[in-house]
Amino acid sequence: MQSFDYVRPTTAQEAVNAFARAAAGARYIAGGTTLYDLMKLN
Repeated sequence: MQSFDYVRPTTAQEAVNAFARAAAGARYIAGGTTLYDLMKLN
């Protein structure tokens, strides 16, 4: 599984700020346990 940083913003502005500070190639993701299992495949 690739390493990743988990950010849990509580407002839309916090999400925008976190994304702006993130490394190139960062992206928003959402989901539950299925998403976590799929992340292990990469």
